[in-house]
Amino acid sequence: MLWLKAKCVILSLMLSVLMVSSCSNDPSIEFSLSRYKLDLLSGEVAEISVSGELEFAVKSSNENVVTARRDGRKAVLTAVGEGTAEVLFLSQFSDLVCNVAVKDSLMSNIEDKLADTTSRISGSGMLLVYGVPGIMITKNGEKVEFIDINSSESVALSWVDGNLAEVKVNGVKQQVADIALYKETADKLWYLVTLQGNIEGFWAVVDKNI
Repeated sequence: MLWLKAKCVILSLMLSVLMVSSCSNDPSIEFSLSRYKLDLLSGEVAEISVSGELEFAVKSSNENVVTARRDGRKAVLTAVGEGTAEVLFLSQFSDLVCNVAVKDSLMSNIEDKLADTTSRISGSGMLLVYGVPGIMITKNGEKVEFIDINSSESVALSWVDGNLAEVKVNGVKQQVADIALYKETADKLWYLVTLQGNIEGFWAVVDKNI
């Protein structure tokens, strides 16, 4: 009798393995993504395809960074603002995640950038904003420097004959591709500075009366 019970247990285990193997090949419960990581610029739209026939829902962990909606067997992602977020794909059996990093595009939301009168350097991962604790601005002749006293990060701007002509980041002179004066008021200047090399560029909003 003991050997019969053992044989039944073995047969039961074999059937279980066969059932699991059969299920794993069932396209109705297949569930995977075409992308599990995305790097986007603000305003960009991307799509992620979902395999199989399993029903799923899509949700963003931070809609200030990226929004997500389902469109058939894919998700449509729209980058909103700089930061990181997870786009969750939720199903009956398991959940999948796509990690999204959004960088601010220099050319996105230009009207908002020009409406902001705060003296600052912003772009390419740099953010030196006057009024934030630890951020100071100094002026020496025709040179203005934004300094973070906590991290020692700095951006120095120098003018020649009234024109912005030289840029240094952390003390290193940069190869300037273009300097465009986008807006001027009685007390402020808005520049878009694009650079050659690893740093794309930045917006510089400078107070004339420092």
